[in-house]
Amino acid sequence: MFNKRAPYYLFMPVIFVILAFFYFNIQEQERVSVIEVAFITVKGSSNVNKWEMISNQASGSANMVFQNEKIRKINLLEVILPSESFKSGNREMDANAYEALNYTEYPYITFRLSEVLSLTHQADSTLLSVSGILNVAGQSRTIQFDAIGRTKKSRLFFQGSTSFNMTDFNITPPIAMNGTYVTDDQVTVTFDVTYKVLTEPI
Repeated sequence: MFNKRAPYYLFMPVIFVILAFFYFNIQEQERVSVIEVAFITVKGSSNVNKWEMISNQASGSANMVFQNEKIRKINLLEVILPSESFKSGNREMDANAYEALNYTEYPYITFRLSEVLSLTHQADSTLLSVSGILNVAGQSRTIQFDAIGRTKKSRLFFQGSTSFNMTDFNITPPIAMNGTYVTDDQVTVTFDVTYKVLTEPI
């Protein structure tokens, strides 16, 4: 005898798979990420020229909440880099910078996120405005800056910049060549950081 209800049962596994797919994509997922690649650039000027120093030795981790492959929340984010890792291509300039940073006593520069002020999703990116504690040469200050985040598979890309004065951190702008080379107070820090998103929280 023909069972009119049989076709509905045939579709049940398919319906279950579809519902499960949407369920797991809607659910927020907390993941830990670690820095894989990072380029931190400090740019400034002097009475003679413009200059920049680059570090590619940053390390750190982040704890973020994702939903549908987009950042929904950042619970923790911190970055650590050696003060002596910045290079300009000029040994004398590097030495003056390390001395200004008092790197022997304060060998690391750190940043720790305090608050996400705003988070706006776009088609393929997330715009963020954040504040956090930057510690340079033993001095901690709160800074605010904007960043853009993008996700691709198991990678998370952050780019952004911020400006501040060296004297905000009690750093005396370096002077070289018997006082004929005077560094301006303001510097701009740009960052391009790639995080590797781990498959499970740790």
